[in-house]
Amino acid sequence: MKNKFSRKSLLLVSMTVILATVINLFAGVVAFADDATTTDIIEIESAEELKKIGGTDTNYPADGNYKLVTNVTLSGEWSPLPKFTGMFDGNGYTISGLQITKTYTNTNSDPQIGLFATLSGTATVKNLTLTNVDIEATTEASSSKVRLDVGAIAGGSTDTASISNCKVSGTITVTQTATTQNGRTRIGGILGYAQDKVEYCESNLAITVTSNNANSGAGAWCYVGGIVGQSVSSVAYCVNNGTVTVTSTGTYPAYAGGICGTNVTWGSDANFAVTVQNCVNNGNISATYTNENSNKPSVGAGGILGYISTNTTATLNNNFNFGMIASSEYAGQILGYYEKNPTASENYGITGNGKLVGKDEADNSNWGTTDTKENLLKKQPTHSTQAVGYQTTKATGVTFDLRLVATVDGNYETLTNVGFTVSATYSDVTKTEQTFDIVTLYTGISAEDGTGATVAYTAKELGGDYIFVLACKNLPTNVGDITFTVTTFYTDANGKHINTVQTFTVNSNNIPSADMPEAAA
Repeated sequence: MKNKFSRKSLLLVSMTVILATVINLFAGVVAFADDATTTDIIEIESAEELKKIGGTDTNYPADGNYKLVTNVTLSGEWSPLPKFTGMFDGNGYTISGLQITKTYTNTNSDPQIGLFATLSGTATVKNLTLTNVDIEATTEASSSKVRLDVGAIAGGSTDTASISNCKVSGTITVTQTATTQNGRTRIGGILGYAQDKVEYCESNLAITVTSNNANSGAGAWCYVGGIVGQSVSSVAYCVNNGTVTVTSTGTYPAYAGGICGTNVTWGSDANFAVTVQNCVNNGNISATYTNENSNKPSVGAGGILGYISTNTTATLNNNFNFGMIASSEYAGQILGYYEKNPTASENYGITGNGKLVGKDEADNSNWGTTDTKENLLKKQPTHSTQAVGYQTTKATGVTFDLRLVATVDGNYETLTNVGFTVSATYSDVTKTEQTFDIVTLYTGISAEDGTGATVAYTAKELGGDYIFVLACKNLPTNVGDITFTVTTFYTDANGKHINTVQTFTVNSNNIPSADMPEAAA
């Protein structure tokens, strides 16, 4: 993540993994042994297996528990996986080459497209990266409706389906025409429509939407967001680095947001608690109408949120905008336009980069403040992990030990359930996952380097406030690359469960002498 941030007053565990020989300091010991057969996890290691999920093969049910165990490259046109109700763990791996090209003309349907079409029930997608995404969709609603939802992960989610710790990059391009029929369009980097939470996700997509909505009836609108097109629940700790460009050539509203296009709710959604908090927008966001369009529809752009309707109860808290925001009508660093005041506080924009809210915000003194970019970068929240890449010395000729040193930032006393899950994969063998709690914290550590000399480091020198250590014992030498997947988890002061993943590789054929690294960046 380009901009790492540490939330004021909330904690974050930003884990720095350091591979080093540490003397007599460890919170837990993991001795890896051959993995027992796990019958409830379906491993995915090819595009062919991925395509089977939710299809006719009963070995790949829509409600299955899936784990990606290698990077997968797709080729050709992708058919979105049907309604998914299970769990898909990307396990820190990448799916590249998602390509979808679709045209919908008067279909009287609500198409949803992405890697998945729809996430439903208690579905979860987590720890997944999509690269080289290329989605192009064209709709025309003249004699029959076409209501389109697009997201790189999924077109939409319902019930309590959720997405966490996912990253996407590439392009999404949509051209929408609605003349006499409903042509509602919701486009997001992660999800088009989200009924439940989206957390710890990052978009690096270039999203471009042309909206030609000439239907004067309800529903022919367009909402586009860097993370979610329309959310009626919670979006938190998400970062948008991509561009969102919406151009209206019709008469009906179109809104763009760096995080969400809208938090509008209606009907059965009206009682949902809608929040956007601890999010960051770094991308340029625009919603404009062309000079040739004399109808001048309502358009608005916000660094965090494009539009809030009159029937929505929304909360915006601790969000940051660093991008340039442009609109023919309403442009705001945090919010483009609202019909009903949200609960808003501690939202930040760059001084001199325009007002926080596109609509007149004179009656909203608690929205937040502007400051220099340098000062704002120091205020941001972070949850990402980073590997430094140092290794331990051999214990014997056939095995070696590895120490994982992690730093904890912030007020540790407000956290609960702090721990690690670690797995190691080598020579096509996956070793048992080990989970343990962090029981001891240190403000400094000492270790021997490769020459036998003792070196010492404080937590501050390693980039955190406290240190905890895990010893991984009896790892085999001379088996080539060993890939570790380390998941850090904890529950913050607000009861929210945080789950972050770091994947890194050690070459067991060439274990160098250990040395402590310099202070973490």
